[in-house]
Amino acid sequence: MDNNNNQPAYMYQPPYQPQTQYVQGNNATLGIQQADLYTPAEQSERRKKANILCIISLVCQFAPEVLAGIFSGIAESIDDLSSNSSFEPLTYVSSMIVFATYVASWVLMIIARVKYKESKFAKVLMWVYIGILAAGVIAIILVIAMCAYMLKDCHGF
Repeated sequence: MDNNNNQPAYMYQPPYQPQTQYVQGNNATLGIQQADLYTPAEQSERRKKANILCIISLVCQFAPEVLAGIFSGIAESIDDLSSNSSFEPLTYVSSMIVFATYVASWVLMIIARVKYKESKFAKVLMWVYIGILAAGVIAIILVIAMCAYMLKDCHGF
């Protein structure tokens, strides 16, 4: 017999003491929401950081195209005025900058989506970018099909 509560030793259970145990699995499989892991102040701070990343991503997505259009218009105007200057290398550089910022916008959106999973702005931005990409692919396919249709009517083919 155990002298604590007059029970046999094999039936004795120690009093309940909560213990922290590591459970393997991610938060989604454990049923823990990402927002539940942070205090309201931390959630607000994380939302601000995610929004800043998303806004920078939007600027990287759309502003360079507008600036490149303005730059190329100015370059063509200057090129028309002076016959000996060539702005072709600058046009290539501006195209490379537009492509680099396009890639940077996708990278920033992915970072915001992965690091701040609770951000609705990042989720909406992801679907907008996917829609723009899909529309671009469809437009390219339509242009290729249209060119093939027009070339079929040429006498050389």
